[in-house]
Amino acid sequence: MKPRVVWLCSWYPNEIDRFTGDFIQRHAVAASEVAEVDVVHVVHGAFSTKTSVQQVNASLRETIIYTKASNKLTRYWALLKAYHHFFSSYEKEKGKPNILHVHVAFPAGIMGWWFKKRWHIPLLLTEHYGIYNNTVADAFPSRSILFKYATRWAVQAANLVLPVSDALAKGMQTYVGSFPYTVVPNVVDTSLFYEQTTLATTPFRFIHVSNMLPVKNIAGLLRAFASVVAQRQNVELHLVGAQPSEYCALAHNLELLNKHVFFHPECSYARVAEMVRKAHCGVLFSHSEMLPCSLLEGLCAGIPVIASKVGGIPEVVNNTNGLLVSAGNEAELTTAMLRMLDNYSQYHRASIAASASASFSYWAVAKQFEKIYTSLLSVTKTK
Repeated sequence: MKPRVVWLCSWYPNEIDRFTGDFIQRHAVAASEVAEVDVVHVVHGAFSTKTSVQQVNASLRETIIYTKASNKLTRYWALLKAYHHFFSSYEKEKGKPNILHVHVAFPAGIMGWWFKKRWHIPLLLTEHYGIYNNTVADAFPSRSILFKYATRWAVQAANLVLPVSDALAKGMQTYVGSFPYTVVPNVVDTSLFYEQTTLATTPFRFIHVSNMLPVKNIAGLLRAFASVVAQRQNVELHLVGAQPSEYCALAHNLELLNKHVFFHPECSYARVAEMVRKAHCGVLFSHSEMLPCSLLEGLCAGIPVIASKVGGIPEVVNNTNGLLVSAGNEAELTTAMLRMLDNYSQYHRASIAASASASFSYWAVAKQFEKIYTSLLSVTKTK
């Protein structure tokens, strides 16, 4: 019989923002292969107060609670009320769950700690947040005292922490203290991201998929690519996810826009997968990352990647599936892109796809969850 696990998610796709926490949703789908999963997520600042319940599959139910709370004080009160109402209803319907599983320590981790104490059941914490450093704008050291205290509290309350990369675990321990952990990576839908065996040989197509935020260093990527175009003409760069005016203007000034550089707006996951499958190489020139889904998706599609040597990226990129460059070093990125063009035949798309799928597919991650849930419940029963 599958264990009953309640997921308390600080981020999750919803009617207001369908992309936020979509990687957590894919984790939930994976976990539902081996557990009966109930997701609960609270959205603040909605136009009306309501609750949306969706049965995604036989073992996954999503409860999204919308509140009109707008300031911090009312948000915390609304959060508390929403979770208490959810758990009251859950307990009447199913009894207490076997495991609580928090995704992103703040704010859901506070409620995880509370209900762990109330029900005397184990608590897991999966962390995705790339703030445990001193490089990003909203880094942990710059956060409020409340945020820091609550995050440390939530992490230390967990029986086991499941960071998406080893680099994230090390960063967390710098700021919140030591804790036991097991890395569980992000998930890729390999029914969409798979090797495309027939591929046009020209033009050579680089692809970048992101939200285009400053941390992604799109300006640096465009400048480096301009140097590539100066030496190679039959090459394109496709940027998928947004069309920021400043980057379009830069591409225009570099005389690349709609000639060698093409911007594509946010689109469905299936459409992104189609564009990735048709590309030759992924490229990610971020200043900071944890374990970016776009990189894993490219690998599952069998395309080699060029990426900054930051966060968890060196844990998955090696000389068989791509090239690593120093963050911010545009000359190094140009050299890597030229090297990829000249040595592309050494990369074996089928092998790249098979290796990545073995680690990041729904079933691969589901097996990790199954092992963790089973172990946690076995330890609990012996106490």
